[in-house]
Amino acid sequence: MKIVHKIREFYEITKPIRRWDEVIVDLKPDYQSSAFDNSRAEELITYCKKNPQFHIISIKNDVYYNRFMAKADLFMIAEGDQSSIVIYIPDNRSALEKFDQE
Repeated sequence: MKIVHKIREFYEITKPIRRWDEVIVDLKPDYQSSAFDNSRAEELITYCKKNPQFHIISIKNDVYYNRFMAKADLFMIAEGDQSSIVIYIPDNRSALEKFDQE
């Protein structure tokens, strides 16, 4: 597991889709940040199963996880390294502590 404190480093590893009009026409994010609401989790899982070059990033309490986590608030679709467990934490609090916060 790798923990990073710079979002740019997380994005370089995971490569979230930011230009939807150029890459994926089947899905449209719910927010300008290219994020999807938690209510679309099943749709995103199905999409990634059909398109294995993509994977899901989960976001909860400003912590980004390079894997699907059902309790996340938001999700992003990415096309980078999906085998590594990479976590972006904007400060020095532990990832598990932040994820368990409601």
